[in-house]
Amino acid sequence: MTVVACQDVARTYGRGHKAVVAVHGISCGLGRGDHVALTGPSGSGKTTLLHLLAGLDRPTTGTIAWPDLDDEPRGHVGVVFQGPSLLPPLDAAENVALPLLIAGQPAADARLRALAALDAVGVGDLAAKLPQELSGGQAQRVAVARVLAGSPQLIIADEPTAQLDAPLAVRVVELLVTVAEELHAALVIATHDARIAQLLPVHWRMRDGGLTC
Repeated sequence: MTVVACQDVARTYGRGHKAVVAVHGISCGLGRGDHVALTGPSGSGKTTLLHLLAGLDRPTTGTIAWPDLDDEPRGHVGVVFQGPSLLPPLDAAENVALPLLIAGQPAADARLRALAALDAVGVGDLAAKLPQELSGGQAQRVAVARVLAGSPQLIIADEPTAQLDAPLAVRVVELLVTVAEELHAALVIATHDARIAQLLPVHWRMRDGGLTC
């Protein structure tokens, strides 16, 4: 089944002479179990495309559909954002449980799922730690646990290893792949690192807002 499909998608910010075309003429699709590395230089449109795929933004022209998600990405897409994304006042378990609470799950159930997800990514002992008490690698594992807890069918990761050393970067990507395999989810990881891209079987490349699959 097709999880997400783009047809002639473009996204422009601003108007007139100040308009910036972030992506243009993109047609692509992802099915269950697809694992894709999205590469390209800074400013090529990778983050914009990821936000469109995740339903966090809408195209200026063209269409995006999520056929296997009943055309409703909310609640079915997990995003690992570029850079720190944990809320400082909340401990690790609370950060993981928060999206579940927002989705309407009972607090007790959300906490149980959060603790199980933290255990699954190897940081169950850090459940009560605040973000400032975590290393960069630990914080990224908590961010992955937050995705896992929601059991998404599409996982989007925007430069999840940019601030990690090489061995830890590989472990985080391998963890994302494992999570995607367990959930039979589609996975897209944006990266500047050729070594990270080689860990995934399919490569998409962006340049000047265009996409080569």
